[in-house]
Amino acid sequence: SPEPRQVVGAVARYFLRRTARKTWSYFTTFVTAEDHFLPPDNFQDDPAPLVAHRTSPTNMGLALLANFAAVDLGYLGLRGCVDRLERALGTMERMERHRGHFLNWYDTRSLAPLPPAYVSTVDSGNLAGVFIALKQACLRATSLPPIGQISEGVEDTLRLLDEAIDGSGDPALRRLRARTSSFEQLLGRAPAAPTGREAWLTSLHVAASALHAEISALASQAD
Repeated sequence: SPEPRQVVGAVARYFLRRTARKTWSYFTTFVTAEDHFLPPDNFQDDPAPLVAHRTSPTNMGLALLANFAAVDLGYLGLRGCVDRLERALGTMERMERHRGHFLNWYDTRSLAPLPPAYVSTVDSGNLAGVFIALKQACLRATSLPPIGQISEGVEDTLRLLDEAIDGSGDPALRRLRARTSSFEQLLGRAPAAPTGREAWLTSLHVAASALHAEISALASQAD
């Protein structure tokens, strides 16, 4: 008989979702056009900010699957997921390979292999496994994400924003709490029926745009 499913407690769930959202921010921050939509190997924060502009097959595979993880967690829509996948795979198609295998390290800005050029059986195996999982994820991505999934994803983002606001000690930033509070009220009015989905998502988009504009204005003043 199958083993009984274990229920994750509220505290553990909060910790895991908070960690997941912070992890996803790595990909949204660093997987950009500057690096041909490939994931840099790491970001060093101390003693000075430094991005490692190199990547491997394992890194590329992880970034590809992270897109579907973000969809499942409510951080990314299907259209955004497809866009990120197409950009990354388009880059990967142009990269130098050996007998079909990706080499182990590439410069993410030039796409040139980094010396010494070699094929890693470990990394090639990791990427092959990712492509199997990626195919299954694509096959099951045939319906829109549930309302509750979207709502939870937005809640995770708002929590991190509120933490940053409270930790800043900046009175100007604290004024953003009114925006985040109104956002939270919208999430509380998530429709139970599919008929209200489009109007609710439109209201979320309007609230998000207003919040983004206010944050951008504060950032420009700080500069």
